[in-house]
Amino acid sequence: MVSIKQQIIWDIGSDIINTYAGKQDPNSWARRHFTLWCEGSYENDMEWEKTRLFLEDNLNNPRELRRFVIRQFTEFVAYEYNISYGHAQKCIVTAAQREDELDKYTRVLIDDLIDYFVDERTCGIHIK
Repeated sequence: MVSIKQQIIWDIGSDIINTYAGKQDPNSWARRHFTLWCEGSYENDMEWEKTRLFLEDNLNNPRELRRFVIRQFTEFVAYEYNISYGHAQKCIVTAAQREDELDKYTRVLIDDLIDYFVDERTCGIHIK
């Protein structure tokens, strides 16, 4: 039987490593499901509103965007694998073999979120 930590490394680690290597897959399981998490498809309709309001207030604040995405991604992993936030955090860090890999992956998740929620034509926040 595979441990939860090992499953997370298999599920997310390869996506992190591939992203760092320049082999981004915008349709990877982790990236697509993270977007679904942020738009409220995971039993939490309020998540869409929370994300929308956050982006309205912080779209031009890279530090807050990073903090928000890290928190949301960790909550998503904790929910998906039915583990605590702290355990999810440790597993994600382990899945990324280097800090700069995780940093690049975080930037990609930020870009995914902005691409999904922000309408560049009107500079407005909405669900596309």
